[in-house]
Amino acid sequence: MKLIVAAVLIVSAIQCPMAAATDIRPSPGGKRLLFIDGDDIRREPGGKRLLFIDGDTLRDEPGGKALLYIDGDDIRNEFGGIRLAFLDGKEIRRTPNGKVLLFVDDDDIRPDAHGKRLFFIDGKVSKQQLVAALYVLKPDLFKLSKKEEAELKAAMKAAEEESDKQFSNVLLGKFQVLNSSFSDWSGGLITTTKGKDGIHFLDMKLKKESLAGIGIPGRGEGYPELWVAFAPEGAVALAVFDIDQGDLSGKWIPINAAKDGKTVFGHEKWQGPESLDGEFKILDAKAPNNGAAYTGTVTLAPHKPADGNSSDLFDLFTVTWNFGPTQIPGMAAKIKYGDGKSALLVASGTKAEFAVGHVTCQSATLAKGIDFLSKTHGAGYIVWTKQDE
Repeated sequence: MKLIVAAVLIVSAIQCPMAAATDIRPSPGGKRLLFIDGDDIRREPGGKRLLFIDGDTLRDEPGGKALLYIDGDDIRNEFGGIRLAFLDGKEIRRTPNGKVLLFVDDDDIRPDAHGKRLFFIDGKVSKQQLVAALYVLKPDLFKLSKKEEAELKAAMKAAEEESDKQFSNVLLGKFQVLNSSFSDWSGGLITTTKGKDGIHFLDMKLKKESLAGIGIPGRGEGYPELWVAFAPEGAVALAVFDIDQGDLSGKWIPINAAKDGKTVFGHEKWQGPESLDGEFKILDAKAPNNGAAYTGTVTLAPHKPADGNSSDLFDLFTVTWNFGPTQIPGMAAKIKYGDGKSALLVASGTKAEFAVGHVTCQSATLAKGIDFLSKTHGAGYIVWTKQDE
């Protein structure tokens, strides 16, 4: 199954700069140590490129070797690899709750909150630009001892095994659909399987319609959940955006990722109103399945269901990508998780119908089902129960 929308989103290979040029100095007015010019990190204007920022990946040059991957608040050695550092607000740690390695307080970079200034940021930087600058100035920050590497690999393996155990008991297998807010989906069978890199596939043979979907493990606490998108023939992709006020950075997960894994992910970076209501610029984007880079704008508009079927975890939105005269529709749900954090789940597809939502459960044996926002049917739900093996 291929995501056709990936091809539609190929509009332009020209990327907008990430931010205005910024200098890194030892102190205000001090000698320039680094020059940050959009995606390029140099010693000085016009100097040799030291690093290239390719979306969430740092490379030695455009199309060159991947050196670091920025996965939300995690800095990894590669896509899905070991965590080298963790961005905890103003603090940079090796691991969540671990020792503070650096403290970034607006324009100043210090060893800790009360430490002496190490570097001064003369301008504004994005998360990716900050990490790139530190990769040049403080390379040991992203190096692990053999002991740390062994401990992290063991922790990742244990977490994966625990996740597999939970999902095998709760959200993998066959589920009988008990009812739905939409009558044509009020019966049938949904089968969930886990494919490559933990990406889930949903085979949804409902009462009067067959759908297929893609899902990834959610970030909520308690029983496991999936964040999903689904559509007829699986003609859909799911995007998960981290929200930093009006800056949104997300990964596009096409339906074939359950077979092909993370290597087929795309990405988008938006900048716009903190209210998530209005027009956003696409600062950086690349279509899934190794598609082309593109730019444009995205419009978010809050969606208020008339029937009151919305989940209390969701703020709902309609989404429109604007590429000149071409417009592409999407649906989105802002879902709350953890300690005051939120993510924007977005679905877009090439059929008249597609939906975005999340799968939750009530116990280790009974799954609640899917709360969703559908392009055709609006906000709704599907209730299911685990079928006896």
